[in-house]
Amino acid sequence: MNKISLISDEKVILDATLYTASKSEQLASARKKGRLIFALIIILLGVLFVAVDKRIALLSIGVGAVAFFILPRYLSIYYKRYFTKLVKSDENQKRQGQSFDIYFNDTFIEIKTALLETKYSFENFEYIAETSENIFIKLKLGEFLTFPKSQLQDVDEIRNYFRRICDTRKIDYKEELDWQWK
Repeated sequence: MNKISLISDEKVILDATLYTASKSEQLASARKKGRLIFALIIILLGVLFVAVDKRIALLSIGVGAVAFFILPRYLSIYYKRYFTKLVKSDENQKRQGQSFDIYFNDTFIEIKTALLETKYSFENFEYIAETSENIFIKLKLGEFLTFPKSQLQDVDEIRNYFRRICDTRKIDYKEELDWQWK
């Protein structure tokens, strides 16, 4: 294996965006804060309604409790819809259909397109993660490289190549085969 060619499409870009977002500490923190603020508002409303009518207070706390447990699922759907719109934006439409030639070396991966050439040294890899549909390389700069398995001729060969890199360079190889956007 010396070279592979990949094509960026809407699904690849969306998968990469969702995976990146799922690993974002900022997004996780914002989701937790939103849930906590929602719980505090419901509790405050319940306390305020106690003075008016205890049944209304119990009802508002009950409805709030149900909504509290439904909120994470709603946010998951909301963010997926948001990221899908982002991927379909004019800016990302330019990236779709773009062909990438990827060359594998003993010390780096080189990616060439019609417009640019980039070399990624293995020293800049934070970890490599494999999901059921993709292999992601997390770079120390925060960016991810995405290798969709559906476009790879020999997934086992690529997997073994990345595992060898991880073993020799002491890079984490994470198997997240059950990963899905939540």
